Amino acid sequence: MFSTALTAVITGLFEAAGGELWQRFRQYTATRQQHHFDAAVQAAYHAVVAADPKARAALELFAQPSPERQKLLQIALEELLFSANPNHGRLNDAYRRQIGYLALLREQQQLPPWPAVEPHLNALIKQLRTTSAADPVLAILNLNPVERAQCDAIIATRRASEATVNILQRIDERLLELCTLLEAPSPNVEVNINADHGSSIAHTPVQIILDAYRNLQHLTAPDLEQLYTSYRNLLRQTYTNLGIHAFVQLGEATTVPLNQVYVNLTATRLNPSVPGQQPILPLHDLVRDIPNLVLLGSAGSGKTTLIRRLILALVEGDAHHHFDLTSAMLPMVFPLAAFTALPNHSTYPSPLSTLRDWFAQQQEPDYTPLLHRALITGNAFVIFDGLDELASAAERTMMRTTIEQFMRTWSAPGNRFLVTSRPLDYTAALLDGRLFTHAKLEPLTPAQRQQMVVAYGSADAAKRLHQTLACNPVAREMARSPLLLMLMLALANRGEDLPTRRTPLIARCFQLLAEGWRRERPLHATVPPPLDPHTNQAISADLIMSALGVAALRVRSKRSPRVTQHDNLFRHLKQVRHDLYAVPRLALEGDAKTWLTLVAQHTDLIRLDQSTDSINAIHFIHPSFREYCAGRALVAVEVEADQITTHGHTFGGDPAWRELFCHALASAPPDVAEELLEALLDAEDDPTTPGSAALNAGAALAERDDATLDPGLRRATLNKLINLLADPQPTVAIRVEAGHILGRLGDPRLLDPSHGEARGHPHGELPSYWCPLAPGTLALGDARDHPLRPVELTYSYQIGRYPVSNAEFQHFLAANGSTGYDLAQPWWTPVGRTILPLLQRSVPKFWHDWRYTSPSQPVVGITWYEAVAYAQWLSVIGHQRGWLEAHETLRLPTWIEWEYAARAPHCPTYPWGNTPPTATHANYSATAIWRPTPVGCFPQGAAACGAHDMAGNVLEWIASAAVQPWATQPLTDSNPSANVLVADSSFSDLATHLHCGARASAMPECEDENRGFRLVRIARATAPDSAIAQK
Repeated sequence: MFSTALTAVITGLFEAAGGELWQRFRQYTATRQQHHFDAAVQAAYHAVVAADPKARAALELFAQPSPERQKLLQIALEELLFSANPNHGRLNDAYRRQIGYLALLREQQQLPPWPAVEPHLNALIKQLRTTSAADPVLAILNLNPVERAQCDAIIATRRASEATVNILQRIDERLLELCTLLEAPSPNVEVNINADHGSSIAHTPVQIILDAYRNLQHLTAPDLEQLYTSYRNLLRQTYTNLGIHAFVQLGEATTVPLNQVYVNLTATRLNPSVPGQQPILPLHDLVRDIPNLVLLGSAGSGKTTLIRRLILALVEGDAHHHFDLTSAMLPMVFPLAAFTALPNHSTYPSPLSTLRDWFAQQQEPDYTPLLHRALITGNAFVIFDGLDELASAAERTMMRTTIEQFMRTWSAPGNRFLVTSRPLDYTAALLDGRLFTHAKLEPLTPAQRQQMVVAYGSADAAKRLHQTLACNPVAREMARSPLLLMLMLALANRGEDLPTRRTPLIARCFQLLAEGWRRERPLHATVPPPLDPHTNQAISADLIMSALGVAALRVRSKRSPRVTQHDNLFRHLKQVRHDLYAVPRLALEGDAKTWLTLVAQHTDLIRLDQSTDSINAIHFIHPSFREYCAGRALVAVEVEADQITTHGHTFGGDPAWRELFCHALASAPPDVAEELLEALLDAEDDPTTPGSAALNAGAALAERDDATLDPGLRRATLNKLINLLADPQPTVAIRVEAGHILGRLGDPRLLDPSHGEARGHPHGELPSYWCPLAPGTLALGDARDHPLRPVELTYSYQIGRYPVSNAEFQHFLAANGSTGYDLAQPWWTPVGRTILPLLQRSVPKFWHDWRYTSPSQPVVGITWYEAVAYAQWLSVIGHQRGWLEAHETLRLPTWIEWEYAARAPHCPTYPWGNTPPTATHANYSATAIWRPTPVGCFPQGAAACGAHDMAGNVLEWIASAAVQPWATQPLTDSNPSANVLVADSSFSDLATHLHCGARASAMPECEDENRGFRLVRIARATAPDSAIAQK
């Protein structure tokens, strides 16, 4: 059979390929040496069986002649021998339909499940490839990657052509194929169906399938065609657009074309039997390869969007293109929440009968005759959407039993099954892992997020979103959810400026989710806003926020703050309902449960974990919404002042309260905000997290930072953060976060171009921005290549305490103009004016990448020419403002000046001394941060002159040519063909790069993410050739 199958495969593939492949096949058949292939198969078979005796039973299936086995072998050879990207889902479907089902009906024989066969068939093909490689006659089997890709293209073309055949024709052909088998007398056969990883499903009555066939409602071909056309139109109408209910509140259309925003997400297969982290795979691969799949994902993670795209692809006949599935499948959708809306839904004997009644209620035709035909022939893709949307755990458990029984009945013909649920509501209705394979949706990757932004957002909206993500870490986290990202894009598309601070952004999204009542799910009716069960008033966003906020705050205050479970939230909510609306205590349980159920059913804000009698837990769609509600509750007008102070003192040093305090301070009136901030400044650190109190106060102030608060409180907050940075006791992570917060508040350590000093220096609170260097003699050089050489420096100068930051570089961009770099300005060098247009950008390369745009991070992604231009611009500003003397200038340091500053006055190995580097000294590979940190986060690594970050963090451009490292005159311009020097240590380098003399050669137009610069302040025309003597 293998020879016959091989001949059939390569006849189709190689003839279509033509050229060399076809010539090789003709030579193979002309010499009539197919027996070589048979011998190779036998050798491979014996080798596989010797390695694993269990392979014998599986592989003997292919020794029994039948048309179905022949067809399966052809597919196996196509996918496993000749394909560069094997389609395992195609093999799985073919085995279940061509072998398992027909063998059951024709031979009344139970065959091994596909997962028990596939590994051995894979091993056989692999061994066959190895065996045939030694036989010149079988060289035809050893295709190179280009030839395999050519075969893939031919297979794809053939499958695309097959997909044009009407699904009704395929169902009809399959019915005819089964006709003689199904109409023959048959005993009540029972069969085992196996799940994806090989476990058994016992006692599935095939008699149900036989009875369904015999009881099929007779329909003429025109009637069936009309029914199919109507069903297809229904699916098209329902699934072509993506309904987003919150858009109603924006005055926008409630639907978005699905193809416009759809991206292929990723998911992790959950396999308890395999230890360790499972690989993250494209979601389409899992849908293709796993016939019985449970997909778990949080609210707004993309489950229903996937279903819409899958159904649309099947209806339009292009599932082969998007999912690599056969398009000859009829989607059969069961929106589970819709079932519970039917009267007496719990008494329905099967999903099909429920669906029939649902169609009748919606005044649609009865499509079940069409669906029955698809099920019998194995041409149905059965989708149970929203197991979590059933109201109670009891209903979910009942539905679990229904789904499992339905799958046991209808999996045998080769149908596929997909179930979706949110994880929080799934535990009580866990589908049998022996029947289904489980997978969990992953959050959006940056690439997927960008794909959605480009697809749905305008250019202006994309810019607004990038600005928000650059400075709002909570927004970045929220943007990992497809639903929340779409909400932000919808706001940006309307022209709204997305808030750069977390509280107003979360408040806006909270309002949209709370008041844009539940979007129309497939086959659902629109639901009006719910009414409060006690007051009979519409439930508004403010009512939801206040009730849940007070309850969340009470839970947070009474429980250990580090515990994130909220099993007490329901108890506190009952008390809130009593306090707000005077609900009688005897009615509190039912009142609170009814209210919560309404909110959960009609918004996407919360999900409930409930049993028949009680609510066990309340979960917000995103933790930030819970913290927002609790923060608002803390500073509500009815809250007493001593409560605010008490919370600030008690929890002000706890990192778990940080986001809550941020929302509270941002939402409070000025007098209340000042009271809370003062309490936070007086709080003590968490004993396990030194510096946490300063971070809480700083983060909260940064969330509000405006002119309405007492300037003295602001200065006190900045001083606490600066002292934290200078303290080696807090962890690197704490100091880095403090640096980011300082940048958002307006870092007083950075240079103010209006007076040429650190912003806080004129007030006497900080040292000068400039570190003075006196003349002297030091041993300099790169010890990795050459011995150090003594160098005498005969003049004094000053070097910047830090690399130039994003906040400082922003002033330069503003001076260029609103569109970015203005190359007509005098500070650009002649070569720079020719190079920058070639880079096709007018701002630093990573200016809109949030990883590199914190105000206090060093500016990166700039060429040597941009660094020189900044220095020349700042010199002009200094002379205009009078803080730079006429004989002074600002520029990049020469290599001698840079290394002298790193080593002076004692010539250590590293800027801090001779102690070997650790993660407390510098930002390099040992810190594992893998991006620039805010300047000055490593006080233990400062040089003796006071300069920070002279090792690690970013490479620094030097005003010296690579071929003349000891030149005394600084470069003022450089041709791109002439490399310049950089100080050679950054956040990604090993410790060997951190010593003072580490330097490297670089093209001046390089614009990497680890490349920055710092300035020196020096007298003009300093360092003539005679000023430096090398001894």
